[in-house]
Amino acid sequence: MFNNLLKLFIFFGFFGLFVEIFFTAIKKIVNNDRRKWELKGETYLWMFPIYGLIGFYYPIYNYFISINMFLVFRLLIGTFFIYLIEYISGYLLCKIIGNCPWDYSLDSYYNIHGLVRLDYFFYWVAFMFFIEQIFNYITIYLY
Repeated sequence: MFNNLLKLFIFFGFFGLFVEIFFTAIKKIVNNDRRKWELKGETYLWMFPIYGLIGFYYPIYNYFISINMFLVFRLLIGTFFIYLIEYISGYLLCKIIGNCPWDYSLDSYYNIHGLVRLDYFFYWVAFMFFIEQIFNYITIYLY
């Protein structure tokens, strides 16, 4: 059991980093300069354990959320938990290291204390959809 949770932690840690680097690269092209197709994304080393927590969080989430529940409701509940984890981890990083590596207060009016961006809602819903699909696929091989 612990071995499988460790595998999930490592897998989702790397998966989250990959998605974040890809997302920030595409976002830079769309927002800044469409002529430069460098695809330079960015992330923070702190994000590996934060995304890795999905490996622990998702089995609990999946246990309490009925599989028979409509997909839209599952995604909304999952997105709420993503926002909650992003806020708590950002808050803890502010307290531990003195600042949060991501500061949304300058980028968006739709932020809560600079720790979460509400205008990223649909991106997080899509991310939750992929998490659900990937988790259902890989757990066939783990359990």
